[in-house]
Amino acid sequence: MLASPLEKVDVIESVESSVNAAVNFSGNSIRTVDNRLAFLRNNTDKNKTSRLGIKVSFADPLIDAYVNGTQSGIASLGFDERAAAEALTKVASNPEGATASLSDKLVEVVMAEMKDIFGTVNLNPTAGALVGDWSVWTDGQITVGEIDASTNSAAQDSDSINIAGGMDRPYGDLGLIGVALNIGQDDIDIGSLGSEVESDNLSLSFYNVKQLPNKLGLETQFGLGKMAIDTKRIDGTQTLTGERDATMAFGSISLRDEPLVKGSATITPYGRAEWAYIELDGYSETGGNLALNYDKQHINRYMLFLGFDVTYETTYANGKLKPFAAFAYGLDLTRDSDVGMNYVGDTTAYSTKLEKTATSNLMLRLGADYEMKDGVTSSFAYERTEALGAGFSNSLRFHINVPLD
Repeated sequence: MLASPLEKVDVIESVESSVNAAVNFSGNSIRTVDNRLAFLRNNTDKNKTSRLGIKVSFADPLIDAYVNGTQSGIASLGFDERAAAEALTKVASNPEGATASLSDKLVEVVMAEMKDIFGTVNLNPTAGALVGDWSVWTDGQITVGEIDASTNSAAQDSDSINIAGGMDRPYGDLGLIGVALNIGQDDIDIGSLGSEVESDNLSLSFYNVKQLPNKLGLETQFGLGKMAIDTKRIDGTQTLTGERDATMAFGSISLRDEPLVKGSATITPYGRAEWAYIELDGYSETGGNLALNYDKQHINRYMLFLGFDVTYETTYANGKLKPFAAFAYGLDLTRDSDVGMNYVGDTTAYSTKLEKTATSNLMLRLGADYEMKDGVTSSFAYERTEALGAGFSNSLRFHINVPLD
């Protein structure tokens, strides 16, 4: 008779690793939008709201101005819209007779027609907005984490990378709406025998900012995510592999008090509630008679945070240096999750409850934005999250912003 799989630490840890990857990705998707909103709070210049540039150069200066924009516009290059319109009329009424006279005005004619159909295109504007009144931004994050071993589970070492991009625009007098896309990967090593969990992650979020009458700032977001998870578990001489999908819905709501300004420093207290519903599909391992079937699993995650942000502005080497810091205490109200399984060749069912790793979490973030005199800005942040008594994660966030002209 085969031993109970619940007595094998790599079995429990393989399930926990999949859950942790999903929980962390839902949290990172929320944090990406929080970082974007923090950037907008710390950098109020409306001409620098976009954090991404697209530069496609053309040899013809008129086409280049039409696509990329100029400080003074197409008119500075001698583009006469009225003359071009008259030329188009001549072509329509007498194509053969007009061809010779237009031979040196073909670009102007084509540009007039394109402008009439599509309007002015600007892939590389000098204003803050990139597409209409939408600003575009990107962000990146690398996270290294560790969860301590316990009696029933092995230690975990995790590495993840997350790349995000989004668009937002003003809404109302003091509001903002936006959308963000997150693409990520996780690699979690379990114990010392070679067991691991890897995943490819994708999420889409919608967010909103609104200034309330009592001067409180309200920030909300909602998102959907999908993960493809590959598992490898070493059991004696057998290497057992499996594939499962995870789907999730997540969101948050934050209230920020009116900032307290002391000289060049600004302190902003806030409270935030986060939630996520995560469903991991059932799946079966392959690779030997110790392979397991895992039942579908559901996770209901709830977190409450209280914290504050601190920003400071000074000058350094002919540029603007803006150090920032944040501290938050998080209370984890996540419910226990039921885990069911059986050996592939045996109908005997086994079940257990998967508990959250910790009730209390502490978060500390330190970083700085730096704007050089030529307009190039860079941002760097270090973040440490401590699950009290259970483990920690260290994250690095990075960004370089080149002016859009």
